[in-house]
Amino acid sequence: MVLLYFDLVKFHEVEQVSGFQAASKILTLFKKSLEREIPEIFPGSEILAVENLLGDDFVVLMAMEGRLEHGELQKIAITSRIGIKERIKQEYLKITGREPDIHVGYAVLGLKAKNVESQLYTALREAQGLAKGSISLETAMLLSEFREILDRARLEIVYQPIVSLRTGGILGWEALTRGPRESYFRSPDILFTFAENVGLLYPLERVCRRLALENLGRLGPDQKLFLNIHPRTISDPNFVRGETMRLIEEMGLKPSSIVFEITERHSINDFPNFNKTLEHYRSQGYLVAVDDVGSGFSSLESIAEIRPDFIKIDKSLIRDINLNPIKRSLLETFITFAEKIGCAIIAEGIETWEEITTLANIGAHYGQGYFLGRPGFPKVYLDKSVEQKVLRLVSSRRHNGWKHAFTVGEITENAEIVRKDCLVREVKKILEENELLDGVVVVEEGKPVGLVMRYHLDRYLGRQYGVPLYFERPITAIMDTSPLVIEEDTPIEIVSQIAMNRNRFKLYDYIIVTRNQLFKGIVSVRTLLDTMTRICQI
Repeated sequence: MVLLYFDLVKFHEVEQVSGFQAASKILTLFKKSLEREIPEIFPGSEILAVENLLGDDFVVLMAMEGRLEHGELQKIAITSRIGIKERIKQEYLKITGREPDIHVGYAVLGLKAKNVESQLYTALREAQGLAKGSISLETAMLLSEFREILDRARLEIVYQPIVSLRTGGILGWEALTRGPRESYFRSPDILFTFAENVGLLYPLERVCRRLALENLGRLGPDQKLFLNIHPRTISDPNFVRGETMRLIEEMGLKPSSIVFEITERHSINDFPNFNKTLEHYRSQGYLVAVDDVGSGFSSLESIAEIRPDFIKIDKSLIRDINLNPIKRSLLETFITFAEKIGCAIIAEGIETWEEITTLANIGAHYGQGYFLGRPGFPKVYLDKSVEQKVLRLVSSRRHNGWKHAFTVGEITENAEIVRKDCLVREVKKILEENELLDGVVVVEEGKPVGLVMRYHLDRYLGRQYGVPLYFERPITAIMDTSPLVIEEDTPIEIVSQIAMNRNRFKLYDYIIVTRNQLFKGIVSVRTLLDTMTRICQI
């Protein structure tokens, strides 16, 4: 299949000088000429479609036998341009007083059954770029290799861990893309810059997202996958079709497991529309991170507008932070700022033990970099020696100032429990009859399997059609299936660190306490904080 893209050069001037009727007459003439001339120029071809896309832009889709090389495609484009120009020349001169000028672009389609729509979109952008002159002939020669990489998904996905500097646990992994080995497109910088230049960034990112999710493997409770998204891509009409949602459901994940990482290296020109799209994803439960903050490209305006869940500090601010008091002061300011707006800091590019020690001491929430783990496949976990170092660092910070190792079991309270088959309306009644009760724990065979907080229940039922939709359903339909569950012998200071690093929407949820994995009771955040205050006064 060959797609030809025709553009009447400076056609807007025709409408301005000769008027709307003359312009319409030319467009009709041009389309009829394409329908008649193309079969004559290429007698062995089958014309599948001739469409006027918008204004003076036309597309011809035709079937041709055999594999076409770049040189042959150029000949097709040149031949069709000359033929169509001659066909409309006389009438065009009569109407406008000047000769027509036509730009032509081209692309080849394989039209595989699974992704016909994606291939059409890619070919259209490619042909349009050639016609409009935004793609050079040198670039066009690389396009066949690039498109073959996309069509066959010949990309390598690697995962780099993001580690909590307060608990030592893994928050999640950032998915990173590499091109094929021994290819011009091996470097991610070349790969994505080329895609942006030829207008194929969306198809590339779509393949990357799919591969990142398909190759991810299992995530633990509350662990995340960070996916890099260009600001322009998240507003692409094709992006809003729920493809990512379908993929994560197939992988058994939830939207809250996915963090869209918006890079600060690309400006956002239309914040109102961008935020409208972003809110669409937030409402489904996706999280948002702003990348490369402090790189020199960053804008505090974008942080204020996006209101991210995570702020990723660029490696330029992290490098040698142990030796640079100005960098330390800047990061301390970012940490204070982040905590005030309810998000967390991720320090990127950590390469030394001294850097990670400094970051932990000034209160950075999370870290990422070669010291903690290089990108790899399958998912990279902390090296044992590094893990021990981080845990010792976290442990030493936890115990500074603690006089007595209280355990969470000492402050556990009784709680209302229900079975999995309990109806939503029954839980609602329990909460209405006890105003001091903030939530109920769902238990099966003595083990906690879910949690329903009063404000979460009210949020579900307060939606449009919430009551008829959920009221007679089992509580499992709306319960939190991954609440914070802690064994009773866990020190309070560790529980506090874990609890206060939860997702901000779960920050004030009950902490469920177990004894040998069986339900014992709950601890409220208020009780936890009151106890910690008393301990500090000892």
